[in-house]
Amino acid sequence: EGRAAVVQFYADREARLAATAEGVPVHRPALSNLRVSFRSASEASITFNLIYFSTLGMAVGTDHADPASYADVRMDCRREGDGHWRIARFESNQAFRRVLK
Repeated sequence: EGRAAVVQFYADREARLAATAEGVPVHRPALSNLRVSFRSASEASITFNLIYFSTLGMAVGTDHADPASYADVRMDCRREGDGHWRIARFESNQAFRRVLK
């Protein structure tokens, strides 16, 4: 829980991946069909499709073009008292996920 725990999680993950023969993978997300629907001046619903490309599990390089996953994503966002928009709900359904061998 908390920002420090999230930062530590990703630092540990990067160190673990850097120690593998494949190295730290290249990740590239692509969004499509982005739709934003405002319910009020301080509430919005967002939907999009996420196609995620990753070299995870294969030699690192820029010549990979195969997707690692595809998901339908839904988010509810709220404008907080400080004026910043924040995610209040985040859900997704993975329609496809590459299986590592």
